[in-house]
Order: sequence, then C-alpha cells, then structure tokens
Amino acid sequence: MKIRLIILFSILFIFQLKIKGQSFEMDQIQQIWRPKIKADFSFFPPLTNSKNETNYSSTSQSFLFTIPVKTNLGAEVNLNLSSFNLKDILKNSISVKASQILASCKISSRQVMWGSENINLYNVYGGIFGLKLNKKFRIIFYSINVGYSEQDKSLDQLKLRANGVIGRFKLLGLKKNYYYGISAIWSDGLFLPVPFFGGNIPINDKINFSATLPAQAFLTYNINNRNSFSGGVTLDGYRTGVKIFQDRINLNYMNLNLFLNYRMKVNQSFGFRIQGGYVAFHQINQFENNVNYSQTLRPGFYAEAGFYTLFGKSLWDQVNSTLSEVLNIKSLF
Repeated sequence: MKIRLIILFSILFIFQLKIKGQSFEMDQIQQIWRPKIKADFSFFPPLTNSKNETNYSSTSQSFLFTIPVKTNLGAEVNLNLSSFNLKDILKNSISVKASQILASCKISSRQVMWGSENINLYNVYGGIFGLKLNKKFRIIFYSINVGYSEQDKSLDQLKLRANGVIGRFKLLGLKKNYYYGISAIWSDGLFLPVPFFGGNIPINDKINFSATLPAQAFLTYNINNRNSFSGGVTLDGYRTGVKIFQDRINLNYMNLNLFLNYRMKVNQSFGFRIQGGYVAFHQINQFENNVNYSQTLRPGFYAEAGFYTLFGKSLWDQVNSTLSEVLNIKSLF
C-alpha cells in the first residue's frame, strides 16, 4: 500500500513539474552526510524546439556551503540484562543523545539563450539543516531554506521563495540505508508538497543502487576506494522570475535526463566529478494572463563538472566514535 501511494504521489509530482517546472531540492537530502563546500558547473549546447525554430542553450554555476553551527553529543552504558539476546543487551544498555544544526548557503547563476534573447538568472538561498538521533538509532532530519531566483532585469521586483524537508534516515549497515519524508516548495504563489523515499542498497561488493524517488535513481560501480562510475536518470527543473517588457512573470523549465558520472576521491576531504548526459525530454514555458506558453525542445547532450571539500565528521561518524570510546572505557572495569 505504501509503495502504491509513493508511485501515485510521484506521478502527481511529475505532472506538477511538467506544468510548473519546479525542481526537487536534492541538496537537502545529500547534506545528511557531512559539512561541505561544493561547486558545480554545467553546459547545455544550443538546441532547437520541436519545430526547429527557437534555439535554447545554457551554462550554469553553483556553490554550496554547509557549516556546523551546534553539535550535542553524549553516550553512556548502563548494563541491562533483562534479555540474554546480544542485540537487545546493546540496544537496552546504550543510551545516546546526539543532535546537530548546520547552516547552509547556496549561490548560483545561469546564462540562458532562448531564441534571440540572453537571460541572466541569479539564485541565492540560505537556511538551516538539523539532525537528531533518536533512541532507535534513526536520524530525524529537517531543513528550511529561503531565498530568491530572479533575472538581472527583475531584481527590483524580488519575490521570496522557500523550500523545506522533514524526514527520517535509518542506517542498516555500512552501505545499506533508507530515508523517507516530505518536501514542500513555496515559489511565488506556487505551493507544492511531495513525499519522497530513498536509500542505498548494495547489490554486491562493487555495485550499489541508490535512489531518491521521485527525483533520481542510479547505479554506482566502485572501482576502488577512490574511483567510481554511476549512471541513472534524473528529473529536474527550475522556476525563476523574469521581466518581459515591463511585466514580471515566472519562467519555468523542466527536464528528464539520463547521465553517466565519474567520481574520484583525491583524499578523505577532497574530490571531483565529471558527468555527461542526454536530455530525453525538456520543456520551457511561461504564464501570461493565465495562458501557458510552452515550447518542447529537441533532445540533446549536456556536460557537467564539479568538486567538493568535506570537513568535519557526519553526525553518525561522531556517534560511532563516541560509542567506541564509551565501550572501551566500560571494558576497563
């Protein structure tokens, strides 16, 4: 029943995406792991619409900063032998209190050529990201981000936008995990809530399946500890304010693309990626006087690259370190 509901909401979400061109905020899920600085760059070569009339191309740059603001962490062991099952003894004897609040800021720009017009778009978002470990060793996470997405010509008519996430994350091993929750977007009059479900499942020692439905699904092949390839499908888009003559309207873009990705970890803190893909479907539209003017563009290829710097430990890494220290101290008595 739960799977059917997820599929139903996914179909509704995709339908809303097609109408409004609003993206699912993947960064808020990925920030579960560690504080980071991340930069990404992408290029879509000139493509025409289905009637071979209007050109569309774009380049974009984005920078994400996530820093820890406050971390509370503590653990103790009080031996409880009410059950002789080792798993129950550990579960009943170990008490962990852990929470973390992170601050994030995302700055991005996009240069779009649509027909004969050059459109320069700017995005600035900031917010908080919170994590809390409960007694069942599930991480509860939440985030809220607010900001602006506007053309350079409409900066004098800024409209506030916001997005948020609340969910639960469960670790089932070193590589196996799942998470679920609900994401909500409020974007200049558009309110769009959508449930999500995702996780990582190891298929064998080298291959993992990962997904965040309804936005992304992919397979990863780990060559070694530093190098990996992945390939899959992503649904994405953006919604931004633009100025047409004297009127400010929302421009919407959405796409469905297939991608191949190569990642390399230079060390424990620094890595980079290169990615190539094929846009199987993408559409750009605008609403004027309650009329939707849309253009479906021809499929085409695109390229991306990026790098990241991780610093500090994830909340789960810190919990594991604290547990190890507590258990080692306990074993001395």
